[in-house]
Amino acid sequence: MPQPLSAGWRTNWRRLSQKCGQAGPDRLRNCFRAKERSCRRIFCGMPVCCAVPLRGCLRLPGSCIRRSRGCWSRKTMRRGEILDGKYEILKVIGKGGMSVVYLARDIRLHKYWAVKEIFRTGRDAAGRKTVCGLLTEASLMRALDHPALPRIVDILEKDSQIYLIMDYIEGESLYCLLQKNGPFSERETADIGIQLCDVLQYLHTRNPPVIYRDMKPSNVIRRPGGKLALIDFGIAREYKEDSELDTVILGTEGYAAPEQHGTGQSDRRSDIFALGMTLIHLLTGTDPKHDPYLYRAHPLRGIDKGISEGMEIILNKCTAFRPEDRYQNCLELKKDLENPEKLSAVRKRKKKRKRLLYSAVCVSLVLSVSGGIVLHAAGQWKKDSEYRALLSVPPSVSCRERVQGYKKAIELEEKRPEAYLKLLQTWQEQGVFTEQESRYFTNAYNRNLRYFQADDPRVLELNYQAGVTCLYLYTGGDGSFRNRILKSDPYFRRVTGSGSEDYANYRLSETYCMLGDFYKKYVCNAVGVYEPGKKDYQALLRSFRLCLQKSESSRYGGADYVGLLMDREMLYILNDQRRGLAAEQIPLEEVLDLVSEIKKDAGERQAAQNKSFVLQEEVLSGSGTCWNNITRTYENFKKSDSEP
Repeated sequence: MPQPLSAGWRTNWRRLSQKCGQAGPDRLRNCFRAKERSCRRIFCGMPVCCAVPLRGCLRLPGSCIRRSRGCWSRKTMRRGEILDGKYEILKVIGKGGMSVVYLARDIRLHKYWAVKEIFRTGRDAAGRKTVCGLLTEASLMRALDHPALPRIVDILEKDSQIYLIMDYIEGESLYCLLQKNGPFSERETADIGIQLCDVLQYLHTRNPPVIYRDMKPSNVIRRPGGKLALIDFGIAREYKEDSELDTVILGTEGYAAPEQHGTGQSDRRSDIFALGMTLIHLLTGTDPKHDPYLYRAHPLRGIDKGISEGMEIILNKCTAFRPEDRYQNCLELKKDLENPEKLSAVRKRKKKRKRLLYSAVCVSLVLSVSGGIVLHAAGQWKKDSEYRALLSVPPSVSCRERVQGYKKAIELEEKRPEAYLKLLQTWQEQGVFTEQESRYFTNAYNRNLRYFQADDPRVLELNYQAGVTCLYLYTGGDGSFRNRILKSDPYFRRVTGSGSEDYANYRLSETYCMLGDFYKKYVCNAVGVYEPGKKDYQALLRSFRLCLQKSESSRYGGADYVGLLMDREMLYILNDQRRGLAAEQIPLEEVLDLVSEIKKDAGERQAAQNKSFVLQEEVLSGSGTCWNNITRTYENFKKSDSEP
C-alpha cells in the first residue's frame, strides 16, 4: 500500500482539483514511484495551469509532463530526417514557444543551413501573437540584404508548419561570451558598438525604415572572424509616420526604451537606447533588468574607474529618457564611438580655451569691422579658389588622381554637390563602382543630404547620376541585378519626388522607378502573394522601351558591357513572365517586337573584351529562345481557350 500524502500535498491537490480531476493523489504517488510512463499517461491532456504546479508540489521530474494538442510541446524532427528531399536535420540549436530551430545540411550542395520550424497556429492570444511575429520576421528578412543579417533563402510549407531556410550563423552570442569571459574592455565594447551602428543605420535607412526593437547581447552573434551578426527579427516593424503609439508593448525589459512601454511610438532612437543599454551590459557586466538606475544617468565610472569619461558621456546620451536628448541617428553615435576621447573633460577644457580665445579675437574684429570683413572675404575667396582648382583638373590627369582631388574637394566643401557629381562621372569613366566606392559615396552623401535642395538642378543631376552609377556599375554584394536595382532605387525616387518635371531626365527616372517597383513586388518578393495585372505588364513594357531608347550607359567606359547586362535582364524577365503576359492578353506582336528591339540593341554593341563578347553571344542566342518560349506559351493559351 502506498503511503498517504502529507497534509501540505493534499491541500495543494484540493486547490488543483477544482480545475483538473485527472487522478487522485494516491494514484499520483504510485505514478511518481512508477516513474515516467505512467506519469505521462496521467498528465497527458492535463491543462498547463494544473500540471505544472502539481508536478512541483509532488516533486515529480520534468520529464513526466508532455504537452499535447497544440497546448504542449510539439514533437521535434529527428536527427537524420530529410526535409523537402534535400535538407538533412542534424540537431536542435534553438527552441521557442511556437518555433524550433535546427541545424541542417544540404545533402546536394554540402552546405549548412539553419531551419526555423514555425507552428502556424496558436491555441491562445500569446501563441497567435508569437506566430505573427515569426511570420513578420520572415517577411522583413526576405527584403533585407546586409552582411550582418542572416538571409532567408527558401520557405517551405508542410502540414501545419512553415519552414524558413536561413543562413547558419556560426559563433557565440555576446551574452554567452559575457558569461564565459566577464565584461568586455572599453575598446572591444566600442568596436562592437561601431559594427552594430552600421547594421542599424542600414535598417533605419530602408524605405520605410525598419525598427529592430530588440537589441540585447543574446541577439548578437560574434562569428569566428570577429564580425557580428544580428538575429531574431520577431518584433521588428516598419516605421509608420501616422502612428503616435506602438500597437503593443514589446521588447526586453531593461533594454527596451521608455516609449516601447506605451509612452510613444518607437523609432530609430529607440534602437539607439537599446544599443546603449547593451553596451553598458557588456562594459560593466551589470544586467539592465536589475539596474536601479534605469532611465537615469548611469554612474559607470563609479562601477569601474577604468571607463573613460568620454565613453560614459556617450552611453548616458544613448540612454537618455527623452528621445530628443539621445543621438538622433547611428552615424552620430558611430562618430563618437570612434573617438570617445574627444568628449573627455580634458578635451572640453581645451575647447573652452579655444572658444575664449576665439571670443577675444571676435571682440578685436568687432572693433575693426572693416578689417574683419576684408579678412573674412579673403579667407572665403581662398577657400573657393582652392575648391574650384580641385574641380578644374584636366581630363589628361589619371582617374586615380582626379578621384583623390574630388575627395579633397568634398572634405573642403561637403555641402556643395559639384564635387560629388565630378566623382561619380570619374567612376563612370573608369567603369568601376565597387563596395568600397559605394560605401564612401553613401556615407558622405547621407551625412550632408539635409543640405541638398531637392529641386536644385545640380542636386537633381547628382541624384540621377548616382542612380545610374549604382544600376549599371555596382558590383557589391552578390553582383546581381537585384542588388543593383535596389541600390539605385532611392536616388531615382529623390528625382521623381522633387516634382521637377522640367528636368531632362525626370521621365527616365520615373521609368527606372517603375522597373524597380515591378522587380521588387513581383520578382524579388517570394513571401508575398501579389500577381501582376494587365496595367502592371503594360507599364513594364513601356519602361523597357524607354530604357532601350534613352539609356545613358554610353556616357562612360564599359558602356557596352553594362548595356548587355541590362539587355540580358530584360530578356530574363520577359521569359519568366510570359505566362502572365499571355494570361492578361498582352498582344503577342507587342511582346515579340520588344524581344527584337533587345536583340538589335545587343547586336549593335561593340564587344571589345572577351567577357563582353561572351555576354553578347548569350543575349543573341537567348533572344531566340525567349522568342520561341513566348510564342509557344501564347499558342498554348489560345488552344486552351478554344477548347470547350
